[in-house]
Amino acid sequence: WRVFSAFIWNGLMNSYSEAPTMPLIEEATGVKMNFIECSDSAAWEQFNLTIASGDFPDLMSMDYYSGGVASAYDDEIIIDMTDLIESDMPNYKAVLDTMDDYTMKSVYTDDDKMLRIFTFVSNVVSEQGLSYRADWAEEFGMDGIVTTDDMYDYLVKVKETYNCRYPIFIDNSGVLEGFTGAWGTPGINLGWTDLGMYIDDGTVISTLTDEHFRNYLEGFHRFYAAGLIKDDFYSEGYGPDYINSYVSEDQCAVTSIRGDKFTTMTNAAISPSFHFVATAPLVEQEGGSYDFLMKTNHIGMGNMSITTGCDDPLLAAHFLNWFFTYDGFILTNFGEEGVAFEYDADGNPVYTDFIVNNPDGYNPMNLRNMYTNPVFNNFNNSTSIFYTYDEVELDAFDVWNNNGTSDKSMPTLNLTTEESSEYSNIANTVFTYATEQILKWMIGEAELSDENWNAYVAQCENMDLQRCVDIYQEVYDRMYK
Repeated sequence: WRVFSAFIWNGLMNSYSEAPTMPLIEEATGVKMNFIECSDSAAWEQFNLTIASGDFPDLMSMDYYSGGVASAYDDEIIIDMTDLIESDMPNYKAVLDTMDDYTMKSVYTDDDKMLRIFTFVSNVVSEQGLSYRADWAEEFGMDGIVTTDDMYDYLVKVKETYNCRYPIFIDNSGVLEGFTGAWGTPGINLGWTDLGMYIDDGTVISTLTDEHFRNYLEGFHRFYAAGLIKDDFYSEGYGPDYINSYVSEDQCAVTSIRGDKFTTMTNAAISPSFHFVATAPLVEQEGGSYDFLMKTNHIGMGNMSITTGCDDPLLAAHFLNWFFTYDGFILTNFGEEGVAFEYDADGNPVYTDFIVNNPDGYNPMNLRNMYTNPVFNNFNNSTSIFYTYDEVELDAFDVWNNNGTSDKSMPTLNLTTEESSEYSNIANTVFTYATEQILKWMIGEAELSDENWNAYVAQCENMDLQRCVDIYQEVYDRMYK
């Protein structure tokens, strides 16, 4: 069971079963795969319908399961893979044994079970971040954008000069990487139950009732009231491809993008002066620090569990292990020899022109993923395609990874089933109340006065927000102190 993103694969394939490496994987493993797929927008609903049916596919991720992976095990949805990994997944185990302590915190549950396997990455880098139209900044006589005031002044000039549809793009999450944290808060994602937990010198804090968050709401409304954020942003779904096209068409000045998109957008740009580049995360005051970079471990995108509906868990384990063998590594990182890659004179695999300079103009990263491994967990050489990137793209990775800290970002926490259940019951109620009020402040439907803020804080406290904070604090202390 997998989510199939039309945003990513549009024009390339309509199902994971169409991936070019699938026949090669099936030949190597002797296993024929069938996929149950749904769209991003229907993922939550379809996942829960599948669980409710009691007819579980052999392999599923439990990312959408209420209460998390531990609850899925307690509810007999998935099996404990610990013994299988130890005895029947030697290649996966060999990679696992090279991981650092922080990565291992995500691998094991609080009671030392392994309930899923992960993708591991050899090189840990952030490949996405805040970016802007540098040619317009130069036109306005601005050397760079460092503070929130710099950004405000820049976007006002953008709106006055170009009347962009999206001066700065913020979707229905209500947050933007590299922007929200400038006010000293991670913010909350309006799209799912998020209490904005962060860590400050070992103390867990919920952003919901934090003065930094109030400052962010005031800052957000300042941008919104000036017409710099789309008036109905709260209805704006996340769509990186169409936002990238708006950037190229002079309709968006600032957004968060993936590093491999710079060339694509430049090639599609309607302006001959188009220059879209990465910028460091913002700070509220010059000399300040942005402390909400993502905490990095060696776990990549996606994970997989074996369900209790699987008739042959041993075969499933052998199948999953293959992706961590040498042959699995080559195929899922470089694809088929002669199609996606060739060996150079030094015996190193390098991507073919079909991938790097595709005659139909497909994005190299998406094409590389399609012709290697779009769906299964593996040991991923995440920087294997970096040699094909130009100076703008490589500079972006440097900017995004070397400005700011992750000091206040919440690390991986493994809640027990009981903790997760108690937390969820409270969090759902608090979140429903809080987001209704927060959105009104963001768009100016309610005044963010001392009286209103204090009443809101008191109501969150009455709904037992502090118990959610205490649960996180207990788990954090258990895992990291």
